Amino acid sequence: MERERLGVELSPEVEQVTQGRVPWYELRHLAGPWATASTAMLTRAAPWLLAAAARDRGSRTPLRLFGLGGQTIARKPGLFLSGREERPRLEIHWSSGNTRLPLVEWHRPADYELLRHGLLDEDELTAIARDLG
Repeated sequence: MERERLGVELSPEVEQVTQGRVPWYELRHLAGPWATASTAMLTRAAPWLLAAAARDRGSRTPLRLFGLGGQTIARKPGLFLSGREERPRLEIHWSSGNTRLPLVEWHRPADYELLRHGLLDEDELTAIARDLG
C-alpha cells in the first residue's frame, strides 16, 4: 500500500495493520481482526474528505474515525485522523473518549461515487444489484 493517498498520509503502524501485521508484539493475536476492521472501513473512505476534515479542524488533537476492537480496557485502540495542516495523517492511538468524526464527513459508498461522477447510471446500478442479489 502506498504511504499516501490523495493528500492523506498513513502512519507506518496503520500501514502494517492494514497488511495484517501488528507492530506491538503483545497484541499480535489481534493482527487478523484489526486488518479486517481497518480494511472494511478504509475501503469506503473518501480520502479527499479526510484531507478536508483535517484542514477544517486545524491542529487540534487527533480525532477517532473508528475503533479496531479486541480490547476490553478503558483506553481502546482506534484509527485517528491527525489534523496536521501540511499533510493529514491516519494514525493509531489509544483513547477512552467516544468522540468520533461522523461517517458522513469521510465515508462514501462506491455506488454513490460512481453515480455522482457519471460513471454509472441508475439503470446500470440496478442491473448490477439484481445480478448480485
